[in-house]
Amino acid sequence: APEIWGAEVLAPRRPPAYLRIGGGRRSAIDRGMKECLVAGGGRLRKPAKVMEGQLEQLRAAVMAEARQARRDARRRRRLERRCAVQSGEDLDELEARYLCGPGLAP
Repeated sequence: APEIWGAEVLAPRRPPAYLRIGGGRRSAIDRGMKECLVAGGGRLRKPAKVMEGQLEQLRAAVMAEARQARRDARRRRRLERRCAVQSGEDLDELEARYLCGPGLAP
């Protein structure tokens, strides 16, 4: 825990307090915000007044990307569960039925 006022600014892997989002120290949103806000060696930093206007827009875009990634992952897991061979099914019978059909021919 930082004991000196302003020592929190020097913490290397944490966004400032006004950018933090609850639910984990290194969430996808925190990582996305950091990627967008890090200024390279040759780039000039934007003034604070300009950045204040862009932060909400940036956070909304990063949150939308994270939400879409979670939805895609959930959809993929659901599809894998639905397409898995069930306990009462015979794999050889399923292969004979579906691999020889016209829908899966190369």
